[in-house]
Amino acid sequence: MLRRSLLGAALAAPGLARAQGPVQAWAPQRPIRFVVPFPAGGGTDVAARILAERLTEGLGQPVIVENRTGSGGNIGMENVVRSAPDGHAIVMGTTGTLTINPHLYPTLGFDPARDLAPVSLLPDVPTMAEIDLPGAESTSWGAVLALAGTPEPVVARLQAALGEAVAQPAVRARMAQAGADAATSTPAELASLMRRETERWGRVVREAGITVG
Repeated sequence: MLRRSLLGAALAAPGLARAQGPVQAWAPQRPIRFVVPFPAGGGTDVAARILAERLTEGLGQPVIVENRTGSGGNIGMENVVRSAPDGHAIVMGTTGTLTINPHLYPTLGFDPARDLAPVSLLPDVPTMAEIDLPGAESTSWGAVLALAGTPEPVVARLQAALGEAVAQPAVRARMAQAGADAATSTPAELASLMRRETERWGRVVREAGITVG
């Protein structure tokens, strides 16, 4: 069984205290769509729903999980990419949708590095089977992302809200039941991880001659 690691928003990230003004200035004006690109009941979905409950409390607006499945997670990712970059649409990306699928699908309708804004690393819930690589052995991870172009104060507020959620013992306990461990990250750290993992999986796909369809 894969060991899953939960990496939430960094509560004590350098400079966060200095940025409290802008962070607190933004609040959602309507419900937030939290898109999960896999079916209800799976690990990614369970983790997103645990977080959505706490985000609803922390942000003062409903955070509604939407399962938009198909094409190895690409349909859900593309749905979010078409949204406005105002913080009212976020997505639970995964190892597969963010770093593997770009190498598997030549006509992918989005570029994770270009079209999405990292917010925070989160539960490592999807398996390689979810992304059409059932034979791959690797620790997988998940991440919350907004749209590229989302204002920095919005990303900072979302990151802070995720950090507050992950810090709650009840959330940690529920995540542990789902096989996830808690840790922290910043948007910059997530962006760096995405770059490294994209390069790594690109090599795996090329050297193994993996294709889909």
